[in-house]
Amino acid sequence: MNKDACLSDKVIADVDDAIGYAMQQGSVDEHNVFVIGVSGGGYIALGSYLKTRATVKAFLAWAPISDLSAWYRESSGQKSRYAADILNCTSDGRSFDKALAQQRSPMYWDVKPNPATLLEIYAGIEDGYSGSVPITHSIQFFNRMANALGSTDSQVSQADTIRLLSRSVSRSGVWNMAAPSIGGRQVFYRRETGPVSLTIFQGGHEMLADYAFFRMQELAGERSPELPMGLH
Repeated sequence: MNKDACLSDKVIADVDDAIGYAMQQGSVDEHNVFVIGVSGGGYIALGSYLKTRATVKAFLAWAPISDLSAWYRESSGQKSRYAADILNCTSDGRSFDKALAQQRSPMYWDVKPNPATLLEIYAGIEDGYSGSVPITHSIQFFNRMANALGSTDSQVSQADTIRLLSRSVSRSGVWNMAAPSIGGRQVFYRRETGPVSLTIFQGGHEMLADYAFFRMQELAGERSPELPMGLH
């Protein structure tokens, strides 16, 4: 891990270059370009959503990191190897620099939501317990986007956040819809505001690959939605 990692300008440029190369060299539908990633890839998806120069239809961020400074504290507390990785990409590798870490954190970047581009954030409710990235990263980034969109009523409340973190939620408790699921996994919570949505599902630090592929097909108009927003 080095300073070119962790959402440096080079990382954003690499994503844009990859999209541009695919557009030039492949048989690509320019109206259906997607960026999707899990964990560190979800982190990149959030950063690319805010800074890309490419035309992208939707970003699907699974188990993303949004605040590198918070993740350093969390990783240090868990004695995880990721703490050292964060040091190496944001500082001299020995002492933590909070300001530099925040410079690599989508949570602290300027937000100018594009209503024509979707951002879908997915997190497994067990992540942070059995996985490495607490769902607070997803919740807090969604709330920041809701605020930027002028939709504070759509934000995840503190009470709901506590219920989700303590896992004291039920099928019909927080999100009032009969037996929702994605990819065969129960959905505990869902919020959306404009082009941005948050889905908390039964799972851990993972991406539901089959559902993610289904969702991209659905957004591209290759499948008819069976339930609102592709839930099935």
